[in-house]
Amino acid sequence: MERLRNAWMITKLEFIGIHVPLVWTVIFNLYIGGMSVPMLQGILGTKDGKTFGFFMDFYFLILIPMLGFFFSRKSARYLREDSYTKSLGRLRVLPVKLEEMILARILLLFIALIGNAILFFAIQYVFAASIRNLLSAGPFLVYAFTWIGYAFIVSALYIYMELGFKGKIYFYLSMLSMLLLVAVAVMVQALGSNVVLFTIEQAQRMNVVMPLAAIAIGLGSLALSYRLSRRKLQTRDLA
Repeated sequence: MERLRNAWMITKLEFIGIHVPLVWTVIFNLYIGGMSVPMLQGILGTKDGKTFGFFMDFYFLILIPMLGFFFSRKSARYLREDSYTKSLGRLRVLPVKLEEMILARILLLFIALIGNAILFFAIQYVFAASIRNLLSAGPFLVYAFTWIGYAFIVSALYIYMELGFKGKIYFYLSMLSMLLLVAVAVMVQALGSNVVLFTIEQAQRMNVVMPLAAIAIGLGSLALSYRLSRRKLQTRDLA
């Protein structure tokens, strides 16, 4: 309990002086949420929605994990100044345990993902009449929590890369992960399927196993990320 309390204190430090970046975070999520509306209308409002499936899958697979992040001065400068490594180095000279540092980062993910996901999916439900006609509130939550679980899975990888590597390596690994997600979207489309449509169809059937499995795998991924990050930080040079 003490470890979690200390991690929460570190997390609160992240919100000092980021009022303007928080505004940009809200604007960004309004934008990506708004842009998803015509895409959903396109794939759901045509007889062959899979024609537009690649673009929708690409959009969701790449951008939904970004719901787990806030804009900040640190995130804007990680490539040029290696700000993530410097922040970890400052914490290491304080009486802060590695476990508390990692927990603080995971807590920040939870806060960002919950807040940003509410905004993102609320925009879809309010403005995308096509999905609202297909999914009532219950099925829509099934659909939304499935993608939130997916965001946890990918964000677990990003957290490990953020904590475990210097800024340039983190950047290249992030680009590689995005290319892999693009490859997934291409493969799914080549197989004649579509990830977004599949989650909507399963939500229509109130397949609650889907979001529960996604959340469970997401939490498991975070637990694995925690362990791997702790092992990496034990030997990492933060100078």
